Amino acid sequence: MILLGLKDQDYPGTKRIDDWPSWDLPILQWGKKQGAVVGFAHSGNGLIVQNTELPNYEIPSFDGIGANEFIVDVTHPNSIDFISAVDTPYPAEMNIWYHTLNVGFRTRISGRRIFPCVYDERVGIGRNYAKVTASSATQLGWRACARGAVMFRTERRT
Repeated sequence: MILLGLKDQDYPGTKRIDDWPSWDLPILQWGKKQGAVVGFAHSGNGLIVQNTELPNYEIPSFDGIGANEFIVDVTHPNSIDFISAVDTPYPAEMNIWYHTLNVGFRTRISGRRIFPCVYDERVGIGRNYAKVTASSATQLGWRACARGAVMFRTERRT
């Protein structure tokens, strides 16, 4: 998961990461209560299928560290802001996103620059394009971009 802009870094009532909930919905909701922008990293892990058509109806294994719970979390209002893309195979990332779009959920998709974790050739392979509005230059920056990530497109740069 990605939790951007947390005010409190420690989940309530925990002393170690092992004490945190074993499913992500309470963590996403906790982040949202703090005003954080929350979503999934490595979204395609556990969602890979053989079919590359988009969308397709092959059921993935749901056994990785990716957006496996996204399909359930997205049904809870105001619990998730985005699903990441460009850091795992695109058919897996796009397929689950398309299916949720097709049933009416409008979660944003976000390009990621995950250097050097997944791709180590350079920074900026996945890019976001966001509409950011501000009344002064001092309001522009990372937080404004994270909050105003109205997705125009996500691309993989080579």
